[in-house]
Amino acid sequence: MPAAASSLIATLARRPHTPDTLARDQCRDLLAALAQVADPRARRGRRHTLVAVLATAIAAGLAGHHSLAAIAGWAQDAPQAVLATLGVRRHPLTGRYQPPARPPCGGC
Repeated sequence: MPAAASSLIATLARRPHTPDTLARDQCRDLLAALAQVADPRARRGRRHTLVAVLATAIAAGLAGHHSLAAIAGWAQDAPQAVLATLGVRRHPLTGRYQPPARPPCGGC
């Protein structure tokens, strides 16, 4: 059965996977909500805030990337402006936004 003429499938299929820009006010409510989530990780060794990790995973998931490897790949390819809006930290020497990466052990 073909999709109805009002279907958004064709429109969504033409959307780019990574936006070139993302305004901070587009993410404000999401980031505020994520800031309320308690971080269960040990304080030692954290490189990224939980908000940045979750926001990056959500943005990648909305772009159709659902595995850890796919989310990490999306984050590595995301424009610097998008990473800044998601709250990703800057590298102290280069000043570039460094997205969270998949752990080498696959999530252990």
